[in-house]
Amino acid sequence: MRRLFDLISDDSKGLAVKPVKKVVLLIRTERANPWGSARSSRLFLNTDEIVEAVKKTISATRSHSFVFEVHDFAKLKFVDQIRLMSETSVFIGMHGAGIAMSMFMSIGSPLCCAVLEIFPKGEFTPARGHGSDIL
Repeated sequence: MRRLFDLISDDSKGLAVKPVKKVVLLIRTERANPWGSARSSRLFLNTDEIVEAVKKTISATRSHSFVFEVHDFAKLKFVDQIRLMSETSVFIGMHGAGIAMSMFMSIGSPLCCAVLEIFPKGEFTPARGHGSDIL
């Protein structure tokens, strides 16, 4: 798949990655669904607060330089989603299909990888870490 989307280069361990640590926040915007509802439990209702918290955390990190971007994948072509993910070092998003795009992160490169998956309150209350019963 990486070769198909021209994400493999002849240099640097075979990964075409820009030398910058990129933090991407995946958001969803309200859109009417077939049932007439525009809201789901997978929308961030406090996007502005999340953006400010991430920016504050990044600015407090002195050991690395980061670029921060907010994206709605519904507004990007599939190939653009894959390219974006291949350049992403830290991926933050609500639980759902968008998190699966983390498979296009450049695993093995010096810039990769962390994924922060946020679960909606209530809907996944019993969800625990993979293989962990400690909470």
